[in-house]
Amino acid sequence: PVAPRGTTWWVNNQVPAGRAARTRVRVGTSKVAAPRSLPELKVSGVKLGDDAGVPVARGKVENLSSIEQKRLTIFAVALKGRRVVAAGRAVVEKVRPKGSQRQRFSVYFTGDPTGARLEISAPPSTLGGA
Repeated sequence: PVAPRGTTWWVNNQVPAGRAARTRVRVGTSKVAAPRSLPELKVSGVKLGDDAGVPVARGKVENLSSIEQKRLTIFAVALKGRRVVAAGRAVVEKVRPKGSQRQRFSVYFTGDPTGARLEISAPPSTLGGA
């Protein structure tokens, strides 16, 4: 979910390498009523490094809401100017509610983020209830 007039990145890193592929995206409003406010998550301490030669961004995510987040996806995009030069995502199985310990994550990139500006987003995965 994205807040009204908000923006976010979405990265599909499950596309086979080699040949360009077409992706279909549907943008619009949900058929289910959204809550008045979305759960807020805070990403911090992001540092770029590598793991066996593969570029990786490591950091922590904190849940500022009272709603536990399940299978939270963190998206990372590396930009040089307005051009995307690398992207990746990480999934954190569980981020406990406000007051709990921050969870570590590692985003492995496709492309080379060296010298680029990183934009990290963590849109909520769980809006409420069960």
